[in-house]
Amino acid sequence: FLLTTENKRLCLFIVTFVCILVMTRVLVSERMEMREADVMNAVDLIVPEIKNGVKNAIVTYKDNFAPSIKDDFQAFIINVQDRGYSFEDAMYILADSLGLVFMDFAQKAIYFEAVGEKEMVDIFSDITETNRLRRQLRDENNNAFTSLRASFIITTLMTFGYFMFLMFTDDFSRTFFLTQTAGKLLLILMVIVVFSVLAYISTIKSRAI
Repeated sequence: FLLTTENKRLCLFIVTFVCILVMTRVLVSERMEMREADVMNAVDLIVPEIKNGVKNAIVTYKDNFAPSIKDDFQAFIINVQDRGYSFEDAMYILADSLGLVFMDFAQKAIYFEAVGEKEMVDIFSDITETNRLRRQLRDENNNAFTSLRASFIITTLMTFGYFMFLMFTDDFSRTFFLTQTAGKLLLILMVIVVFSVLAYISTIKSRAI
């Protein structure tokens, strides 16, 4: 049987929807990775000033934080100074906004403020080193996934080139993929798979380390 006009439109809509969904996931994944780096940079700024108090350190550097996280820290300051939140509650709200990479600092900050002893600043000494190692791992992952993505794209292009060769040289393949319902559906499926794999590669690359 042949695809009706309505079914063709439906297939086109599905392919377009999948492509948009995949590209959105790729963009979101990249922004998550950039936000993670912004959080680590902010923590690296705060830690050396911890001896003056966590809130004071955040206030000192609030204008130096990346735009992607500046509002989160500003909300923390407002929660403590204007809304009467306890430091612990405000810090947990901030940690929820900034994600897993900030949680270790948040827990140590809450403990430090509760104990109230400046000698306890040593508990933050490993955070900067952890961030350095996390950046190193992120760079290694990015290099590995860039190579993987490049290999996948090259393989896809070679496959597409062979497919186009068949379209021009083989009557059966041309008829099957361009006129038969099964061939058209298979072609749509291949496009969806290619975009889905690219999205999956980008998504797992940006997961928190």
